Amino acid sequence: MKVFFVALALVLAVEAREGICNNDEAKFLDLDGMISLVGAKIAPVLSSCSGLAAALLDRSNGCVTLIEQGYCYYKVAKARTPASGLTYDQINEGFPDIAKLAGYGCKNTCFDNIAPIVKGCYADAAVKEEILKQAAAGFDKLRGFLVDNKGSVMGSPLGKVLSMGLDKYNDFSDVKEMVLRNKDSISAAYYEVKGKMQAFCAEGCVAKSRKWGVALIPAIGMGECTDPKVFCGACADNAAAALPLSDPRMPCCMLRLYNWASEKAAAAQAIAASKGSAIGEELAKIVYANAQYNCVKSVFDDYSASRNCA
Repeated sequence: MKVFFVALALVLAVEAREGICNNDEAKFLDLDGMISLVGAKIAPVLSSCSGLAAALLDRSNGCVTLIEQGYCYYKVAKARTPASGLTYDQINEGFPDIAKLAGYGCKNTCFDNIAPIVKGCYADAAVKEEILKQAAAGFDKLRGFLVDNKGSVMGSPLGKVLSMGLDKYNDFSDVKEMVLRNKDSISAAYYEVKGKMQAFCAEGCVAKSRKWGVALIPAIGMGECTDPKVFCGACADNAAAALPLSDPRMPCCMLRLYNWASEKAAAAQAIAASKGSAIGEELAKIVYANAQYNCVKSVFDDYSASRNCA
């Protein structure tokens, strides 16, 4: 389902030639300092992989721009968002910046430019060992944080899942073994998601869906639907009424992606329950027992059933 909502953000890509970093709100951000910080954090891995650091920091490859745009949007959005949360009017106002950020999704060339270098480095045993060493250090830091803050962390669903995971995996070698056991399925899932998103872009689905996506939010946020955090009730009713009447209709390329993501989510839920994994069951409860999630899913499932998009 997450893939679908990522794609839904992409439909707002009205104009992507300029990014949010170019506006007045972002001009005071220390972008060079941020890039330096990112570089310092991953320097141990970069130094063991010949050519990767230069490729990542070469602006012509698109990676620096991608990092900057994400960072700028995060900082600006954080400054704009009140403690009480966004209203639908504020979400509509923010569409231009969301559009600019999302526009990089289909057009950015970072992955394509650095993928050959990354693949070559990962085939090098020394580089692979350095990556595993850094991951192990991160695992130890996370474990230490959760131990020190167990009282407060355990109160959140994510904290509970993380704590359960660290109880199951005593050290990073256990995680490594789990990844190695499932590497084929992990790799297959990654390339399937990547393929779906590439197809979404190649079909021109961003352009096809733009008007539909932009028109849908105002049609939902009206009447008694005033809080974007609460979809069940008035907002769900508005969405159910707006979807079949929207002009243009939800494009089939978007609907097919939604159906695929929904099927994958249902399959993951079934696997989590059947395996008897406490972590899997807890994740399933957090996601699939969430009332708001289920309200969104119900509305789109009903709409999908009414359409013929083979």
